[in-house]
Amino acid sequence: MFAITALAFGLGGPTNATAQLSSALARLGTTSYTFKDYEVLDRQRCDALPLIVRELLRLPAVQPGKVGGNQGRPDSWLSNRTSDLLRALRILTNHDVYGPISRKAYAALPRYPEPPGVGYVMQRVDLIRDLERGTSRYYAYRLSHGVSFYAPVATQRAIKAKWKTYIRTFDCRKKLPEGRWDATFFNG
Repeated sequence: MFAITALAFGLGGPTNATAQLSSALARLGTTSYTFKDYEVLDRQRCDALPLIVRELLRLPAVQPGKVGGNQGRPDSWLSNRTSDLLRALRILTNHDVYGPISRKAYAALPRYPEPPGVGYVMQRVDLIRDLERGTSRYYAYRLSHGVSFYAPVATQRAIKAKWKTYIRTFDCRKKLPEGRWDATFFNG
């Protein structure tokens, strides 16, 4: 009886699914999002992926350098929204995209000398660590300290463009492996 009533009022129908998708996407990068939002996006992956890319392309680049921690500038809506959109793309595709970084752009990134006894907390080298020469992440993240380090603007733009191209060719209906990107894994 409840199922019939639910169908009659549109609960569980396409409108409800669309509303859930829109709500989950809107919460990414805010303090009200939960990991369950990634599950909603995953259940509607074919509809979600183009929307996530469109939202990512709409956002301006995050100012390069450190965000969070003692030496970084404070987190902002833009840095949180950007990182959560990128995280959603990784989770929903089991893929990551890297962009070009020149020696000059790398050298121009801000440096943050660590005070004695503080230990190492995110530097520009984390953008390129373990990647092919001349390649960078959009951002690097250290969960234990809540610190991110963002790539140069040109690198960020290139990565956004690569995501747009990748999503056009990605088979959103294919089953992803069990060991794919996990919402609890935060590396940029």
